[in-house]
Amino acid sequence: MTNRFDARHEEFDRRLDELAAGGGAIPPEAFADDDGDLRALAALQARLDASLRRQFSLPDAPSRGASPAPAAPPLTRVRGVSWTHRVGIAAVIVAGLFGAWSTWTQVHQWWSKPTMTVAYGGATWSSATAAYEHLVDSEFAEVWVCPRERFVDHTRRRFGTALYVDVDTVPDIVGLGLYDCGIRTTPALCFVATIDEHPAVMIIAITAFVDAKMFVDGDGLHVHRRELGPFSLFEVSPDETPHLLDHAMIVDDVGSSGDE
Repeated sequence: MTNRFDARHEEFDRRLDELAAGGGAIPPEAFADDDGDLRALAALQARLDASLRRQFSLPDAPSRGASPAPAAPPLTRVRGVSWTHRVGIAAVIVAGLFGAWSTWTQVHQWWSKPTMTVAYGGATWSSATAAYEHLVDSEFAEVWVCPRERFVDHTRRRFGTALYVDVDTVPDIVGLGLYDCGIRTTPALCFVATIDEHPAVMIIAITAFVDAKMFVDGDGLHVHRRELGPFSLFEVSPDETPHLLDHAMIVDDVGSSGDE
C-alpha cells in the first residue's frame, strides 16, 4: 500500500520531469495553489539548487571563437628532466671544469719553468770545501740561473722559510744562481757568485741538520759561518773575510725582507 507521502513525491518527480524538459529553474509557483505539498517541495528543491550553484559554480563557458587553453603538462615534463638527472648533469659539468683547470695548471707550471731545472740528486759532497772545488772545476755549468722571485720561492719550498741573497746592486759581486746539493748528510743549497771575478760559494742549510765537522777550512779555502733564523750560512772562498753572508736575508713575502 502506497502512503500519502510517497504518492506526493512521485507526483512531484513527475511534474519536475515535465517542467525540466522545458529548461530553466522550476519555481514553486509552477504548482497549483491547492498543491501545498508540491509547492513546499518545489521551494525546498529551489533552495537546494541555489545552494549547490553557490558552492559549486561552474566557470563561464569559453566563447566559440576562442581556442581552449591546453592543459598544463605534468611538473616533470615542464622541467624537462628529473632532479636526479640534473644532479648527474651538474656532477659531469663540475668534473669537466676541474679537469680543465688541472690541465691548465700543469701546462702553466711547465711553461713557466726556467730553461735549467733544479735537481737535488746532482751531487753529495763530503765537505763544504769539496763542494766549492767541484763547482769551480765545472765552471758552474750545473748552476740554475734564477731571478729573485724564483730564488725566494725555491728556498721556501726547500726549507719551509724563504731566504734571498741580495747582491743585485752590490759593486763587484755578481750572483750566478743556485745548485741543490748535499754535504754528507746535510741537505743544502749552494748560492754561487763571483767577487772581483773570483768564485765564491755560499752553502745554505738548516742549522738543526748541520754537521759542523763538514764545514771547516781546508786546501787553502776559508769557511765563514753566519746563523740567520733557522739557517746556517757558510761562505767558502780563498778570502779571509766573507763578502756574501751580510747580504742574506729572511723574506716574508716577495718584495719584503727582514733579518733575524
